[in-house]
Amino acid sequence: MDFRINLSIPVRYMIAARNEDEGKYSLTDFFRGLGGKFSGGGAAFYAAKEIPVGSLLYVEMFFPFDKNPICTVSEVLRIKSGVLKGKKVFLCVTRFVLIGPKEQDRMVAYMIGDGARAQKKT
Repeated sequence: MDFRINLSIPVRYMIAARNEDEGKYSLTDFFRGLGGKFSGGGAAFYAAKEIPVGSLLYVEMFFPFDKNPICTVSEVLRIKSGVLKGKKVFLCVTRFVLIGPKEQDRMVAYMIGDGARAQKKT
């Protein structure tokens, strides 16, 4: 769970907005991000817009081991502004609130296997 890997992969996410009157959540349209760091318990990715700390996100991460994304519900823990390729971005650090055990196992197996080997070569 604590093993981390740097990986530039496509990420798509929707932000959950709570309707206080109804007590329900609605999702925004998809936004695109770029993966940064991943672990078995969470992910950090670059977003074009600042996302409030505490927000819930639906996140799709496109790892190289499968054509289908790993999908999670995540909570924003921290946000930090920065610059990536000359553009202002926000590093969004999240923890997984909901992730399927099989998907999590596949993701972690990649991180400690092929992904770790590839990072050592660079």
